[in-house]
Amino acid sequence: MSPKTKKQNEVIRQQSIAALKQAALNLFAHKGYSSTSISAIAKEAKVSKGLMYNYFDSKQALLLAIIEDAADLGQELLPNVLDDTTDPKEQLRAIINGTFLWVTSNVEYYKLIASLVFQEEALEVMGDFIKMKAASHIHLGEQLFQKIGYDNPRIMAFEFGALFDGIFMAHLSLKEFYPLEEMRLFMLKKYDLV
Repeated sequence: MSPKTKKQNEVIRQQSIAALKQAALNLFAHKGYSSTSISAIAKEAKVSKGLMYNYFDSKQALLLAIIEDAADLGQELLPNVLDDTTDPKEQLRAIINGTFLWVTSNVEYYKLIASLVFQEEALEVMGDFIKMKAASHIHLGEQLFQKIGYDNPRIMAFEFGALFDGIFMAHLSLKEFYPLEEMRLFMLKKYDLV
């Protein structure tokens, strides 16, 4: 048997990293961050514990990598939204529609993030990252609400985010019983975007 090429080794490396992230995502979301061991993650991913440490130097590093992946997925929709039009109402409409699409297409990520917010040890690991992302989203929302002409655009941006949080938390707990599409339409009407 001939040795693997660099390309083959890189494919195996990326597959192992993806398996570790997926295993950790599932375990963190369902068993909790504190209750999940490195050994359990490696076993779930079918990767040796030693190999896992080649890719992530700690459970904290693995958690941050997962959270960064989720943020990157969410950020993918923003440049398109903001570049497609300069009309702040169109941008806000696209953010609402894009966010609903992202969350419903990435339920496991959202479930993980939602569950980790209530886990003290996990929040210590990812707190600064979440605050940085939240500040960026609030700033964007504030700019859009200001351009539209709202009196208190900063508070409107916080309300906007809180509305998303409430809707998606309810969707996670009530699943198909929750009127998700009606809530998307409600948000569009609330901000006069229909």
